[in-house]
Amino acid sequence: YVQVFGYGVDEVELKVGETEVIEIKEGSEWNEQFKFDDAENENGPYDSLILKLYGDEEYLGETREIKLSEIDDCTDEFEFRLEVTTDGKGCGLLVVIISKDGCGEAITKKDDKGKENK
Repeated sequence: YVQVFGYGVDEVELKVGETEVIEIKEGSEWNEQFKFDDAENENGPYDSLILKLYGDEEYLGETREIKLSEIDDCTDEFEFRLEVTTDGKGCGLLVVIISKDGCGEAITKKDDKGKENK
C-alpha cells in the first residue's frame, strides 16, 4: 500500500491518505484518487507531498518530494515518474498523476473566533 504525506510551510509531516492494500504484481495499478483541500487543512496549505510504500507492514521505500509549485496550472494533469528508494538505493517506480484546481483563488481560513482570514 502507499501512504501519502503532505508537508506545509512549517514542514510538519501529515498523513493525508492511504491506498487500499493490493497484491503487487508486474503492472499493478492502484487507480485511487485523493483530494487535498488547503482551505480545510488546519495547518495551512501543503507545499509538498512524499509517498511511502509498504508491503504488508514492511517499509519498502519512498519517493522524492513533489513540490506542489511544480504544478503550475489548473488545466493539465501532471505525471510524475518517481523512483522509490530505500537506504539511498532505487527499488522501484511509482507513477503518480496530479491535477490542481482553484488556481488564483485566495485561501480563506477562520480563526478561533470565527473571523475569516485570507
